[in-house]
Amino acid sequence: PESSSVILQAQSRWQQVQKFMLLGLEHILTGYDHLLFLFALLLVGERFRYLAKIITTFTLAHSLTLSLAVLGWVYAPSRLIESLIAASIVYVLIVDVIWKKREASAAIVFGFGLIHGLGFASILKEMALPAGQRALALVSFNVGIEAGQLVLASVFWGFLMLLRRQKRLNAFLRPTMAYAALILACIWCAERIL
Repeated sequence: PESSSVILQAQSRWQQVQKFMLLGLEHILTGYDHLLFLFALLLVGERFRYLAKIITTFTLAHSLTLSLAVLGWVYAPSRLIESLIAASIVYVLIVDVIWKKREASAAIVFGFGLIHGLGFASILKEMALPAGQRALALVSFNVGIEAGQLVLASVFWGFLMLLRRQKRLNAFLRPTMAYAALILACIWCAERIL
């Protein structure tokens, strides 16, 4: 009450980078649908080369649409994007895991990565960033997403590699995980469409 003024201190560039990196990291850690999609892709892979290909392809695709959406060059309704993200998980689980039991193609991963990028963009678009902060926010946010994604993909991959060594457990647990993930993805898809 005795002070009638407030002094706001501008954040340094490094503080802004940290803030947006943490925001990207938080977004991927709480983006259960994105994580389930990544898990579904890794569920069928058996080679480290596949892991690298999937992560790189997914990163390139979602970085592209994330950038275009934040810059205002691409727009898609949130409900449609969220429904397509859930549908992408269903597709990968049915086609690549349950039916074919083979590694997902780079083209499929790239296409779905484009959709997921529009989902990632929603959080930055809601912030209404000033034009001077967009590039810094975009790069920092994306670095945060990638850091979280790489750590979690490595953990998933490590778990799946350990599981493969246990032949009986792998034969039971792998399809069980795929069907459980499929059920969850179908529920999300129905909720988002309806």
